[in-house]
This record gives sequence, C-alpha cells and structure tokens, in this order.
Amino acid sequence: MTVSIAAIEADLRWREVGGRAEPLPSVDPNHFLSVSPELLPLAREVFAGQPGYEAPVSSQVLAAGELVEVIKAGYSPAAGVFGVHRFHHAAEDDERRLNVPATAAAAQGFRELLVRVAKGG
Repeated sequence: MTVSIAAIEADLRWREVGGRAEPLPSVDPNHFLSVSPELLPLAREVFAGQPGYEAPVSSQVLAAGELVEVIKAGYSPAAGVFGVHRFHHAAEDDERRLNVPATAAAAQGFRELLVRVAKGG
C-alpha cells in the first residue's frame, strides 16, 4: 500500500471577528481522505469521528496532489489526504495553525490503516 502523507494534519478552524482572524478550538473540516475503493470500509472505520477524515471518498471519484501521481504510477491500494485551509501555503502557515491532538489522531489513524492493510485487512 502507498500513502501520500504530505497533508496529514488537522488545522484549526478560523473566523473573522472585528476585522481580524481568530482561531476556534475546532478542526477545519476542509480535508479529503481519498482511498482506493477497496479501502473505503476500513478507512471509514479507522477514521470515524475525525473531522475531515471521517468521510473518505473513493480515489476513482476524487484524487489530487501526489495521490494522482501515485495512482498513475500503478500503486494500489493507495490513500492520500488533501485540502485547503485558511492559511494553506501562506507565509503564516506554521505550527500555530494546527490542532495538535487532532493531527496526532490523524497520524495514528494512518498508522492503523497501514498496519491493518499490511496484515491483510
């Protein structure tokens, strides 16, 4: 199994208050977990309750970023994460924008996904 892990993160959600950005304690849900169709049931189980990851999509329906190249190269099964948050690729995009516990949970979810796929499901 190949996993594109460039975007395993959980960014904070933001709102405008008085003309300036203010972080919220919740996670920005604008992430997509895209997996090979055969991984959908497992990914739904592993990532249940994780904002932005809890509703994986088939890579046959939606793929972006490095995952597109992984699929074109013939690797299967494959999984990848992509999305755009308020500070995506901006100079201010640093560790202050992360929800650290949710990012750790996402990383643990990918670890579990990899282990379970390696063990045959």
